[in-house]
Amino acid sequence: MLAQIRNADISLRSVDSVITRLDGTKYVEKRDGKIEQLADEMKDEDGSWAVLDENAATGVSGSGPETQGQEYETSNPHQQAGGPGDELARLLADDRTLQAYVDDIQDGVPFQVVEARLVGSHGIAFAKHFIDALNEDAAISAGGAQSAAEDSNVLRGEFAELHGRIGNRDWAPPTLATRCGEIARPGYNSGRAHEYLDSPEVLRAKVKMLAELFRAAKKPVIYGGAGLSTSAGVSDYATRAGSNSMVSRGGGASGAGKVLSPFAARPSLGHHVIAGLARKGHVWRFIQQNHDGLPQKAGMPQHLMNEIHGGWFDPSNPVVKMSGSLRSDLFADLLACEQQADLVVAVGTSLSGMNADRVVSTCASKAQPTKSSCWPPKGASETTLGSVIVSLQRTPHDANSSLRIYALIDDVMAMLAEELEIDVNENAPPKVAGAASRPATHQPDPLIQKLIGGQKLVDTDIFQVPYDRDGLRAPHNAKRVLDLREGAQVMLTNGPEEGQRATVLGRNADGHWRLRITHRQVSNQGTVKEFGEVRLLGSWWADCASKGTVEQIPVVTVPRSNPAEAGDAA
Repeated sequence: MLAQIRNADISLRSVDSVITRLDGTKYVEKRDGKIEQLADEMKDEDGSWAVLDENAATGVSGSGPETQGQEYETSNPHQQAGGPGDELARLLADDRTLQAYVDDIQDGVPFQVVEARLVGSHGIAFAKHFIDALNEDAAISAGGAQSAAEDSNVLRGEFAELHGRIGNRDWAPPTLATRCGEIARPGYNSGRAHEYLDSPEVLRAKVKMLAELFRAAKKPVIYGGAGLSTSAGVSDYATRAGSNSMVSRGGGASGAGKVLSPFAARPSLGHHVIAGLARKGHVWRFIQQNHDGLPQKAGMPQHLMNEIHGGWFDPSNPVVKMSGSLRSDLFADLLACEQQADLVVAVGTSLSGMNADRVVSTCASKAQPTKSSCWPPKGASETTLGSVIVSLQRTPHDANSSLRIYALIDDVMAMLAEELEIDVNENAPPKVAGAASRPATHQPDPLIQKLIGGQKLVDTDIFQVPYDRDGLRAPHNAKRVLDLREGAQVMLTNGPEEGQRATVLGRNADGHWRLRITHRQVSNQGTVKEFGEVRLLGSWWADCASKGTVEQIPVVTVPRSNPAEAGDAA
């Protein structure tokens, strides 16, 4: 396998990189080295670093598949009458004012919005016809040279783009499964949101090859994006096809789940298999772009996790906004993963310009010889296996991957579990200290818990943990009490509110602790305003804190006035 990667006669493709500064502005580093500043409005929805869109996930913004309303009628993707773009060119020639609607699509305005505007100005029939022409046309793609390849029912492109550098040249190319001409990630290095699938035979062969890579790797890293959680019912940015998407149609091992809240989502099959990979020693680190805690709910050890963009179940690691900073310890760990990983498997990420994408591009470059240097490249390990990309949509890094898989993540993971003989029980809840009865399926509201029928077990809320007063692992296994009973006072040990106190409000229906943090704002006039914020502490933290498996725990107990009630334990 390693020799095959070394001998692959394919050079690295230069990729335009979209860089996000900490102040939220973006610039593009072009292939020729020039810098192009992007407009201020080219930011993520909600101004967040993270791939996951919380507004869409909760159904507030209307961008999720459940709230998109009536969708436009798409043309037959197999229709061959005329070449791509012929009809749109004719319409634009007849009425040049229509160019403004094409510009809207290029700027990332959803098709439904453009269609609604057209209905008001040109009528329903013309609006549908124009949207069909837009959906077929290659000129609106942000992918440049990728455009022509994206408008065929069979994906075209370089061999490595279709299968990866170590793929079999006899494999059939991926085929179009869902046609969606919208830009997947406006403001980023992103193409159109079409979805592709490998044939069953090719997919099986690719998964066998993926299993070989895992067996050979010594420091494999999973790089998870929002696409990993879509089958669990948590929405993402890049899926633009709504209910027509492969996940929404339930075209895989598990279709899109129904959740009352993304905070209460259950892990997908993909999460469970990745947790199984970790149990067998096939995961060195899991870099999670999402905030949803689903890997840990599936049993992924917390000490292997790097929630680089923030986590909903770690009160010391709130979601990082564009104007914020990545936590220094997590960023340092990201850099360590970038330098040491010998295999990076990117699952469900568009790889369209996030800072953390560097772990994928660096590992891919270390695995490939270049024309300007001998093998291995300077600084590269002789055992670097490169990158694997698993997603339905194309990415800017496909041509540099060792293996490229076009498939639903749950399908790939189900096959991988067979190949590596991983025993996965998708419905089994992870073992956590004092956990509630079932996997995370409930809202914190007691009425909803009663309606669903949660059968709560006896909870344990006091733990002896080998950590000091700053939450760091204590020398000589010295123990302290971690008191998470309702009303207990705790202190955050890391993150932007390090040192701030919080009050434990008890557990929610899923067994996760609720912590209320009181924030103080002082106006220019000196007026003090206080407001509360509730954050969650995942129930698995008690287990890993008791065992001392993480370097630092998110909270420590604030000693009470009576030393016998809290503080150092004997």
